[in-house]
Amino acid sequence: MKNNPYAHIYIMDSTGKILSDCARENLGNPVGHRKHIARILSLASSGYFIDDLNDIPTLVCYTKSSYNHWIFVSEIPLTYLTDRLSHISKITFLACSILTLLGIVIAYFLSRSMYNPIQKLVDKTKSYQKEIALSVDAHRKDDFAFLTGVLDRVIVKNKNLERSFWSSLPVLKERFVISLLNNQISTLAEIKNNIAFLDLDMTSRHYTVALIEIDKYPELLAAHTTKDINLNKFAIRNMTEEIIGSYFNSLSAEVNENQIAVIINLTGVDADAVRTDLMQMTRQVKNTICNILDFTVTIGVGTIYQDITQVYLAYKEALDVIKHKLVLGENRIIFYDELTANNEINYYYPLQLEAHIVNNIKLGNYEKILLYLEEIRLDITKNHKISYENIYRLYSRLLDASINVLTEMNGSIKAVFGEDYLIYKELAKRETLEEINEWMCFVFEKITGYISCLEKGRNKNIEEVLAFINGNYALNLSVDMIAEQVRLNPTYLSRVFKQDTGKTIIEYLTLTRLAQSKKLLENTGLTINEIAKKVGYNNIHSYIRYFKKFEGITPGEYRKNSFQDTGSKNKT
Repeated sequence: MKNNPYAHIYIMDSTGKILSDCARENLGNPVGHRKHIARILSLASSGYFIDDLNDIPTLVCYTKSSYNHWIFVSEIPLTYLTDRLSHISKITFLACSILTLLGIVIAYFLSRSMYNPIQKLVDKTKSYQKEIALSVDAHRKDDFAFLTGVLDRVIVKNKNLERSFWSSLPVLKERFVISLLNNQISTLAEIKNNIAFLDLDMTSRHYTVALIEIDKYPELLAAHTTKDINLNKFAIRNMTEEIIGSYFNSLSAEVNENQIAVIINLTGVDADAVRTDLMQMTRQVKNTICNILDFTVTIGVGTIYQDITQVYLAYKEALDVIKHKLVLGENRIIFYDELTANNEINYYYPLQLEAHIVNNIKLGNYEKILLYLEEIRLDITKNHKISYENIYRLYSRLLDASINVLTEMNGSIKAVFGEDYLIYKELAKRETLEEINEWMCFVFEKITGYISCLEKGRNKNIEEVLAFINGNYALNLSVDMIAEQVRLNPTYLSRVFKQDTGKTIIEYLTLTRLAQSKKLLENTGLTINEIAKKVGYNNIHSYIRYFKKFEGITPGEYRKNSFQDTGSKNKT
């Protein structure tokens, strides 16, 4: 091996015996200065350390052979190594300096070639700083930061706009549908622009509208959470669009909390074939919703119009026709052209039947009331062209009449049904004639039962009134004051008091006062004025007038006659 003049290399066995070595003369006796051999034998298989040999710091490196356990050792003075490294560092520094200088020159020429277009770009973008709402100050010298901010802002804004557009596309479509249904887009050109912008596969010819209404929606609200209701509506729209999409192009929107409108673009030219497809399609939608979900729907279909600008007319017809489920019933499909153009007739209110119902409410005859309600229902069914407004108005008037009876008999809707029961709102919740009739039977059953209980407790109430009058006749009493004392309606109290006693409350009060005054006239020496005040008359003239009306003589004449009768009895 070639060796430098400062290195000492040797081989020894596992006992420290030198087997071979190569040393230079200026190292002295290498064998005599191997104090570190014992240290090497005790160390790991390979490594290095610094030791003093002949008072010279020396780097000692060693490695042990795994084959024959020989140990190879090299000893190099640190002074030699530092001299060599210093030479290498000088060469390295010189090379780096040359490369740096060369890089500066190249960078200068490159920057000069790039400066002009970059500067133009900076100047151009500074004019748009306000428009892009850039947070980096354009007046600062950091043009790179400014350009980076511009690019980031433009790219991010573009991505956000694209993401926002795709996420809002369903909302934009629904808004477009609602605008068409409410005739808020006036020109065909504007409609075509919206169709192109929203990328809709729709033509401008042959349209109708189907309105899907969820039956018994109030009951559905009571039985499900808002989340479930919204999921059901979403399912209805998906199923509807999928089924109708297999026949025609369509768009849907939720127009009411229980109604979904579908604009259908009819592509066929054969009217009979289109009509058949419409019937088959709507029937499939209704049956699918009924089979998959736990409720039914009623579908109203408007007339077919030639132009998309007339969609709002088809929607109005669908709204109108779906109201006829009040008479025709729910879970059905109703086409507008199946009804006559004049689909309403005048219907006179059954005053005679109302009078019968009112009389039987007072008598508590619930069975008779049921017969009259059934008669009204059959009459409406036979005249199915009656508008739903007239039907609700008819039953509202029946409710008014029953409430009046309750009021007359010292009752109220709150007393019968509770504080939170809104009776007219409950009527509006009923969607079919059958539901209204069933609910009216329930209402009259509760009212007649309540009035029967009132009638049973009437005698007890009259006794309470009589006791109150007998104990307080000297006060300035009125019918309202007496009714309030016994917690009864004044009108009802007056009527039942007359029925039980044959007298009005004022008549009974007057007779009671006169009876007490006669006792005072017979047994005391009080003046007429004092007696009048004592029995409840503030005005002596009123007392004398009533006394003479009922007794035929004045109080003074009555006292004189009573004294004469007493004197004649004493003589006898």
